[in-house]
Amino acid sequence: KDGKIRLTSENRPAVIAAFLKGGHKWHRTVDIGTTITNFKTMWWKWWRGQQPESRFRNGQLVQSEAVLWDGLEEKCGPNGLVLVVGSLLWWREGIVAAAETCGDHKVDDIDIPVEHADWELAVVDVTWALDHMVRHCVKAKTIPNKRARRS
Repeated sequence: KDGKIRLTSENRPAVIAAFLKGGHKWHRTVDIGTTITNFKTMWWKWWRGQQPESRFRNGQLVQSEAVLWDGLEEKCGPNGLVLVVGSLLWWREGIVAAAETCGDHKVDDIDIPVEHADWELAVVDVTWALDHMVRHCVKAKTIPNKRARRS
């Protein structure tokens, strides 16, 4: 480890890697292209790869009060959980762009209602995880600081 607090790049969607290499330009639109299904598949692999073992039961992600975050709650910088939330935005924008093209039906094997439902599942899971991390940190009084203040 290099001591930096960031998410693993394993299974990270290529669009996210390109965003990071491009200097974190949040004001620019990130186009996930016409590969919404591919983005979704890689996003879920990436997100699952960030999770501690205590989030899994029989290979499935669970939302349990017994989750121990194992440091994930400290990964809140620009290469951390902010990137997860931003990637959800890009995913949604990709679905909206596809829907505008085809009018809420199928286009190029993309089923808009199914893609939207999958995106909502991701939003619910990330929201639960962030909420649980905050409650866990407050309970343990371990809310991470960016850096200690100097006197």
